[in-house]
Amino acid sequence: MKRGVLICAAVLFVFCCMTGCDLTPQAPAQQEDLGDETDEREMLAAQYIDVFESQSYYIKYRGEYEDEKTEAEIKEEYEVAVREKSLSIRVISGEDVDSTMLIVEGKKHILDHKEKVDQVSEPEEKDRWMFPTQGYVFKETGTAELEGVACEYEEYTTDSGDFRFFFDDAKKLVRIEAFSEDDNKKRHSFRMVILEWSVEIPEGIFEIPDGYKTEKG
Repeated sequence: MKRGVLICAAVLFVFCCMTGCDLTPQAPAQQEDLGDETDEREMLAAQYIDVFESQSYYIKYRGEYEDEKTEAEIKEEYEVAVREKSLSIRVISGEDVDSTMLIVEGKKHILDHKEKVDQVSEPEEKDRWMFPTQGYVFKETGTAELEGVACEYEEYTTDSGDFRFFFDDAKKLVRIEAFSEDDNKKRHSFRMVILEWSVEIPEGIFEIPDGYKTEKG
């Protein structure tokens, strides 16, 4: 199996962990009555949730999760761009893996940047998931220590699982954790250490590089 296919499978595995292994679109959760305390409090995650709902953003982060089979800690770098129906997910893992899953103009491209190969196929619904676009319901707020630094967090529930947003003293988003349960009620988490975030999408990120050999996926 080619490296590009392997990394695409890895990306979808991570997303399954983040969504409780259920990638079927769900109806949005109903907003609960949060009371006067949350009405008066400024919700730090609101601007980021608004961006998810707009389906147009760029985010670069270090993904950290536990391999289910070996229980080893996996760290990979992700670069994600979303613009309506266009999607780009680039994954860099060690020295051997540098691959992008690109969905543009109704086609899925698995770009192997090491071998300069473009595997083209039809996209599937499960390919399009990144962050839920609606249905965030505030759950709780608190503080947690991240690498020796106390950070404030806000946690939200969605039909795809729980999301916890962490902020530093300057109210800047520094991390997102996604939580879900498998069929055995075991809790899984996927941690995203934010490296870069913007509503401005880098030029050319949805373009296929020149010089790649095209193959049927």
